[in-house]
Amino acid sequence: MKHRKVERRRLETTKLESAPFAPKSFSELGLPSPLIERLESGRFNVPTNVQSAAIPTILKNHDVVIQLYTGLGKTLAYVLPILCGVGPLKNKSSSGDKETRKKTGIEAVLVAPSRELGLFLIQAQTQISSLGQQYRAFLPHPNAILHRKVGTLRRSVHAMDAQYVIAFMNHTRQLKDGVFKLEARAMKNAELHGDLGKLGRSTILKKFKSGQERVLITNELAARGLGVPECDLVVNLDLPTDSIHYAHQAGRTGRLGRKGTVVTICKEPEMFAVKKLQKQLGVYIPACEFTKGKLVVTEDEKKYAEALK
Repeated sequence: MKHRKVERRRLETTKLESAPFAPKSFSELGLPSPLIERLESGRFNVPTNVQSAAIPTILKNHDVVIQLYTGLGKTLAYVLPILCGVGPLKNKSSSGDKETRKKTGIEAVLVAPSRELGLFLIQAQTQISSLGQQYRAFLPHPNAILHRKVGTLRRSVHAMDAQYVIAFMNHTRQLKDGVFKLEARAMKNAELHGDLGKLGRSTILKKFKSGQERVLITNELAARGLGVPECDLVVNLDLPTDSIHYAHQAGRTGRLGRKGTVVTICKEPEMFAVKKLQKQLGVYIPACEFTKGKLVVTEDEKKYAEALK
Protein backbone atom coordinates (compact mmCIF):
# COMPACT_ATOMS: atom_id res chain seq x y z
CA MET A 1 0.00 0.00 0.00
CA LYS A 2 1.33 3.39 -0.97
CA HIS A 3 1.11 6.24 1.50
CA ARG A 4 0.79 9.81 0.29
CA LYS A 5 2.98 12.39 1.88
CA VAL A 6 0.83 14.96 3.61
CA GLU A 7 2.28 18.42 4.03
CA ARG A 8 1.81 19.58 7.61
CA ARG A 9 1.88 23.24 8.40
CA ARG A 10 1.67 25.10 11.63
CA LEU A 11 -1.38 27.36 11.68
CA GLU A 12 -0.17 30.77 12.67
CA THR A 13 -2.69 33.16 14.16
CA THR A 14 -1.95 36.80 13.52
CA LYS A 15 -4.43 39.56 14.19
CA LEU A 16 -3.97 42.33 11.65
CA GLU A 17 -5.72 45.50 12.76
CA SER A 18 -4.35 47.40 9.77
CA ALA A 19 -2.01 46.98 6.84
CA PRO A 20 1.73 47.11 7.60
CA PHE A 21 1.96 49.88 4.99
CA ALA A 22 -0.44 52.00 2.95
CA PRO A 23 0.01 51.08 -0.74
CA LYS A 24 -1.18 53.52 -3.38
CA SER A 25 -1.78 50.82 -5.99
CA PHE A 26 -2.34 47.07 -6.29
CA SER A 27 1.06 46.69 -7.99
CA GLU A 28 2.73 47.38 -4.63
CA LEU A 29 1.10 44.26 -3.17
CA GLY A 30 3.04 41.89 -5.43
CA LEU A 31 0.23 41.01 -7.85
CA PRO A 32 1.11 40.06 -11.46
CA SER A 33 0.67 42.62 -14.24
CA PRO A 34 -2.28 40.84 -16.00
CA LEU A 35 -4.32 41.16 -12.80
CA ILE A 36 -3.26 44.79 -12.37
CA GLU A 37 -4.45 45.58 -15.90
CA ARG A 38 -7.86 43.96 -15.29
CA LEU A 39 -8.25 45.80 -11.99
CA GLU A 40 -7.42 49.14 -13.59
CA SER A 41 -9.85 48.49 -16.45
CA GLY A 42 -12.55 47.94 -13.82
CA ARG A 43 -11.56 51.21 -12.08
CA PHE A 44 -10.05 49.43 -9.07
CA ASN A 45 -6.92 51.49 -8.57
CA VAL A 46 -6.23 51.75 -4.83
CA PRO A 47 -6.61 48.72 -2.51
CA THR A 48 -8.78 49.00 0.60
CA ASN A 49 -7.34 48.47 4.08
CA VAL A 50 -8.39 44.83 4.27
CA GLN A 51 -6.92 44.13 0.82
CA SER A 52 -3.64 45.81 1.79
CA ALA A 53 -3.45 43.67 4.93
CA ALA A 54 -4.64 40.33 3.57
CA ILE A 55 -3.20 40.02 0.04
CA PRO A 56 0.53 40.03 0.97
CA THR A 57 -0.19 37.62 3.85
CA ILE A 58 -2.05 35.13 1.63
CA LEU A 59 0.62 35.40 -1.09
CA LYS A 60 3.11 34.20 1.55
CA ASN A 61 0.98 31.03 1.85
CA HIS A 62 -0.33 31.83 5.34
CA ASP A 63 -3.81 30.75 6.44
CA VAL A 64 -6.08 33.75 6.85
CA VAL A 65 -9.53 34.36 8.32
CA ILE A 66 -11.10 37.68 7.30
CA GLN A 67 -13.90 39.13 9.41
CA LEU A 68 -15.21 42.55 8.41
CA TYR A 69 -18.35 44.51 7.62
CA THR A 70 -19.88 44.05 4.18
CA GLY A 71 -18.84 46.35 1.34
CA LEU A 72 -15.21 46.91 2.39
CA GLY A 73 -13.47 44.70 -0.16
CA LYS A 74 -13.25 41.23 1.42
CA THR A 75 -13.93 39.34 -1.82
CA LEU A 76 -10.98 40.76 -3.77
CA ALA A 77 -8.83 40.37 -0.65
CA TYR A 78 -8.91 36.59 -1.01
CA VAL A 79 -9.79 36.09 -4.70
CA LEU A 80 -6.81 38.02 -6.09
CA PRO A 81 -4.18 35.90 -4.26
CA ILE A 82 -6.05 32.73 -5.31
CA LEU A 83 -5.89 33.81 -8.96
CA CYS A 84 -2.13 34.24 -8.61
CA GLY A 85 -1.79 30.53 -7.83
CA VAL A 86 -4.04 28.97 -10.46
CA GLY A 87 -4.25 28.76 -14.24
CA PRO A 88 -1.87 30.76 -16.43
CA LEU A 89 -0.83 33.02 -13.53
CA LYS A 90 0.54 30.16 -11.45
CA ASN A 91 4.21 30.64 -10.63
CA LYS A 92 6.42 28.30 -12.61
CA SER A 93 7.63 25.51 -10.36
CA SER A 94 11.17 24.26 -10.23
CA SER A 95 12.06 20.99 -11.98
CA GLY A 96 12.18 19.16 -8.66
CA ASP A 97 8.66 20.25 -7.80
CA LYS A 98 6.94 19.24 -11.03
CA GLU A 99 5.68 15.95 -9.65
CA THR A 100 3.80 17.60 -6.81
CA ARG A 101 2.36 20.28 -9.09
CA LYS A 102 0.74 18.06 -11.70
CA LYS A 103 -2.42 19.54 -13.14
CA THR A 104 -5.42 17.98 -11.38
CA GLY A 105 -8.23 19.82 -13.17
CA ILE A 106 -9.72 21.75 -10.26
CA GLU A 107 -7.22 24.16 -8.74
CA ALA A 108 -9.41 26.24 -6.43
CA VAL A 109 -12.76 25.76 -4.71
CA LEU A 110 -14.88 28.60 -3.31
CA VAL A 111 -17.44 27.36 -0.81
CA ALA A 112 -20.49 29.39 0.26
CA PRO A 113 -23.73 28.43 2.07
CA SER A 114 -25.92 29.86 -0.70
CA ARG A 115 -27.13 26.54 -2.15
CA GLU A 116 -27.85 24.98 1.25
CA LEU A 117 -29.66 28.13 2.32
CA GLY A 118 -31.63 28.16 -0.92
CA LEU A 119 -32.77 24.55 -0.43
CA PHE A 120 -33.81 25.35 3.13
CA LEU A 121 -35.86 28.33 1.96
CA ILE A 122 -37.57 26.26 -0.73
CA GLN A 123 -38.51 23.58 1.82
CA ALA A 124 -39.80 26.19 4.25
CA GLN A 125 -41.79 27.93 1.51
CA THR A 126 -43.39 24.60 0.51
CA GLN A 127 -44.51 23.92 4.08
CA ILE A 128 -45.87 27.43 4.55
CA SER A 129 -47.68 27.37 1.19
CA SER A 130 -49.74 24.39 2.38
CA LEU A 131 -51.22 26.65 5.05
CA GLY A 132 -51.86 29.59 2.74
CA GLN A 133 -55.41 28.71 1.70
CA GLN A 134 -56.59 28.61 5.32
CA TYR A 135 -55.68 32.22 5.99
CA ARG A 136 -56.07 33.93 2.62
CA ALA A 137 -59.57 35.19 3.45
CA PHE A 138 -58.24 37.23 6.36
CA LEU A 139 -55.47 39.01 4.45
CA PRO A 140 -55.50 41.82 1.84
CA HIS A 141 -54.92 40.61 -1.70
CA PRO A 142 -51.14 40.33 -2.35
CA ASN A 143 -51.40 42.31 -5.61
CA ALA A 144 -52.99 45.24 -3.78
CA ILE A 145 -50.17 45.24 -1.22
CA LEU A 146 -47.48 44.99 -3.92
CA HIS A 147 -49.14 47.79 -5.92
CA ARG A 148 -48.78 50.17 -2.95
CA LYS A 149 -45.22 49.05 -2.21
CA VAL A 150 -44.07 49.60 -5.80
CA GLY A 151 -45.64 53.06 -5.70
CA THR A 152 -43.68 53.81 -2.52
CA LEU A 153 -40.51 52.47 -4.17
CA ARG A 154 -40.95 54.84 -7.12
CA ARG A 155 -41.57 57.82 -4.82
CA SER A 156 -38.45 56.92 -2.79
CA VAL A 157 -36.28 56.79 -5.92
CA HIS A 158 -37.45 60.25 -7.00
CA ALA A 159 -37.28 61.70 -3.47
CA MET A 160 -33.65 60.58 -3.08
CA ASP A 161 -32.82 61.30 -6.75
CA ALA A 162 -31.16 57.87 -6.78
CA GLN A 163 -29.67 56.57 -10.02
CA TYR A 164 -28.57 53.05 -9.05
CA VAL A 165 -31.25 51.34 -6.95
CA ILE A 166 -31.43 47.76 -5.69
CA ALA A 167 -34.89 46.71 -4.48
CA PHE A 168 -35.30 43.54 -2.41
CA MET A 169 -38.33 41.28 -2.16
CA ASN A 170 -38.64 38.17 0.01
CA HIS A 171 -40.75 36.15 -2.43
CA THR A 172 -39.17 35.22 -5.77
CA ARG A 173 -42.55 34.68 -7.45
CA GLN A 174 -43.43 38.35 -6.91
CA LEU A 175 -40.30 39.70 -8.60
CA LYS A 176 -41.81 39.66 -12.10
CA ASP A 177 -44.99 41.37 -10.85
CA GLY A 178 -42.82 44.06 -9.30
CA VAL A 179 -41.00 44.57 -12.61
CA PHE A 180 -44.26 44.94 -14.56
CA LYS A 181 -45.75 47.38 -12.04
CA LEU A 182 -42.61 49.52 -12.05
CA GLU A 183 -42.49 49.51 -15.87
CA ALA A 184 -46.11 50.70 -15.88
CA ARG A 185 -44.86 53.71 -13.90
CA ALA A 186 -42.28 54.48 -16.61
CA MET A 187 -39.24 53.51 -14.55
CA LYS A 188 -36.58 51.35 -16.21
CA ASN A 189 -35.85 48.23 -14.18
CA ALA A 190 -34.71 44.63 -14.43
CA GLU A 191 -35.22 41.41 -12.50
CA LEU A 192 -32.35 39.38 -11.01
CA HIS A 193 -33.18 35.92 -9.67
CA GLY A 194 -31.54 32.55 -9.09
CA ASP A 195 -33.03 30.87 -12.17
CA LEU A 196 -31.06 33.09 -14.56
CA GLY A 197 -28.13 31.50 -16.31
CA LYS A 198 -24.63 32.92 -16.16
CA LEU A 199 -25.06 34.85 -19.43
CA GLY A 200 -28.47 36.24 -18.45
CA ARG A 201 -27.21 37.38 -15.06
CA SER A 202 -24.12 38.97 -16.62
CA THR A 203 -26.23 40.82 -19.22
CA ILE A 204 -28.62 42.24 -16.61
CA LEU A 205 -25.81 43.36 -14.31
CA LYS A 206 -24.01 44.99 -17.24
CA LYS A 207 -27.13 46.99 -18.13
CA PHE A 208 -27.65 48.00 -14.51
CA LYS A 209 -24.05 49.10 -13.97
CA SER A 210 -24.06 51.07 -17.23
CA GLY A 211 -27.21 52.95 -16.19
CA GLN A 212 -29.53 51.40 -18.78
CA GLU A 213 -31.67 50.03 -15.94
CA ARG A 214 -32.28 52.33 -12.97
CA VAL A 215 -33.73 49.75 -10.57
CA LEU A 216 -32.62 46.16 -10.03
CA ILE A 217 -35.36 44.07 -8.38
CA THR A 218 -33.99 40.96 -6.69
CA ASN A 219 -33.98 38.86 -3.53
CA GLU A 220 -31.34 38.36 -0.85
CA LEU A 221 -30.18 34.99 -2.16
CA ALA A 222 -29.71 36.12 -5.78
CA ALA A 223 -27.85 39.27 -4.68
CA ARG A 224 -25.26 37.47 -2.54
CA GLY A 225 -21.81 38.78 -3.43
CA LEU A 226 -23.29 41.45 -5.70
CA GLY A 227 -20.95 44.44 -5.78
CA VAL A 228 -22.09 47.67 -7.43
CA PRO A 229 -20.13 50.53 -5.81
CA GLU A 230 -22.34 53.11 -7.56
CA CYS A 231 -25.50 51.83 -5.82
CA ASP A 232 -26.83 54.84 -3.88
CA LEU A 233 -30.14 53.42 -2.65
CA VAL A 234 -31.40 50.08 -1.32
CA VAL A 235 -35.15 49.63 -0.88
CA ASN A 236 -36.57 46.70 1.08
CA LEU A 237 -40.05 46.12 -0.36
CA ASP A 238 -40.51 43.44 2.29
CA LEU A 239 -39.22 43.51 5.84
CA PRO A 240 -35.99 41.44 6.05
CA THR A 241 -36.50 38.24 8.03
CA ASP A 242 -33.74 38.97 10.55
CA SER A 243 -30.83 41.29 11.34
CA ILE A 244 -28.35 39.22 9.30
CA HIS A 245 -30.46 39.52 6.14
CA TYR A 246 -31.00 43.23 6.81
CA ALA A 247 -27.24 43.79 7.11
CA HIS A 248 -26.54 41.83 3.89
CA GLN A 249 -29.13 43.79 1.94
CA ALA A 250 -28.15 47.15 3.40
CA GLY A 251 -24.53 46.33 2.57
CA ARG A 252 -25.24 46.57 -1.17
CA THR A 253 -25.06 50.38 -0.84
CA GLY A 254 -22.52 52.67 0.79
CA ARG A 255 -19.68 50.47 -0.45
CA LEU A 256 -16.00 51.37 -0.56
CA GLY A 257 -16.50 54.47 1.57
CA ARG A 258 -19.35 55.94 -0.48
CA LYS A 259 -22.61 57.26 0.95
CA GLY A 260 -25.77 55.21 0.63
CA THR A 261 -29.36 55.13 1.87
CA VAL A 262 -31.56 52.21 2.93
CA VAL A 263 -35.37 52.52 2.86
CA THR A 264 -37.47 49.73 4.36
CA ILE A 265 -41.17 49.75 3.44
CA CYS A 266 -43.35 48.37 6.22
CA LYS A 267 -46.82 48.68 7.72
CA GLU A 268 -47.61 50.08 11.16
CA PRO A 269 -47.99 46.61 12.78
CA GLU A 270 -44.45 45.77 11.59
CA MET A 271 -42.81 48.71 13.35
CA PHE A 272 -41.99 46.59 16.39
CA ALA A 273 -39.84 44.37 14.15
CA VAL A 274 -37.96 47.43 12.85
CA LYS A 275 -37.26 48.54 16.43
CA LYS A 276 -35.98 45.03 17.13
CA LEU A 277 -33.64 45.20 14.13
CA GLN A 278 -32.49 48.61 15.31
CA LYS A 279 -31.60 47.21 18.73
CA GLN A 280 -29.86 44.09 17.38
CA LEU A 281 -27.75 46.01 14.86
CA GLY A 282 -27.05 49.01 17.07
CA VAL A 283 -28.10 51.46 14.36
CA TYR A 284 -30.77 54.15 14.26
CA ILE A 285 -33.58 53.44 11.78
CA PRO A 286 -35.92 56.46 11.85
CA ALA A 287 -39.53 56.41 10.65
CA CYS A 288 -39.99 58.67 7.60
CA GLU A 289 -42.80 60.06 5.45
CA PHE A 290 -43.15 61.88 2.14
CA THR A 291 -43.50 65.65 2.41
CA LYS A 292 -43.51 67.82 -0.72
CA GLY A 293 -41.75 65.13 -2.72
CA LYS A 294 -39.05 64.59 -0.10
CA LEU A 295 -38.52 61.76 2.35
CA VAL A 296 -38.30 63.29 5.84
CA VAL A 297 -38.27 62.01 9.41
CA THR A 298 -41.73 62.09 11.03
CA GLU A 299 -42.47 64.47 13.90
CA ASP A 300 -43.19 61.56 16.25
CA GLU A 301 -39.82 60.05 15.36
CA LYS A 302 -38.07 63.35 16.06
CA LYS A 303 -39.67 63.45 19.53
CA TYR A 304 -38.68 59.83 20.13
CA ALA A 305 -35.07 60.50 19.10
CA GLU A 306 -34.95 63.61 21.29
CA ALA A 307 -36.18 61.60 24.29
CA LEU A 308 -33.36 59.10 23.82
CA LYS A 309 -30.68 61.78 24.12
